[in-house]
Amino acid sequence: MPAALASSARVGNVSRARITDAGMKYVATMTQLDDLWLQSTEVTRQGLAQLKGLTNLKTIYLDKYLSKEPGELKQALPKCRFYY
Repeated sequence: MPAALASSARVGNVSRARITDAGMKYVATMTQLDDLWLQSTEVTRQGLAQLKGLTNLKTIYLDKYLSKEPGELKQALPKCRFYY
């Protein structure tokens, strides 16, 4: 996906994708995201931390096992709603 197109995307769904913490640096460049689905991935707290700059995020959907993990991310994105 061209960088200009990726950076203007409003919805990101990488659920069930083989994305890891290393791939989150690419998701973090999608600064216009409103919604992000990350269920059934291999993303950990370290990967979530890379999303702190996505200040337009309104909702993020995570696996239940991450429910205790996004503390720093919740602080960085206070307007974002987290669903598990």
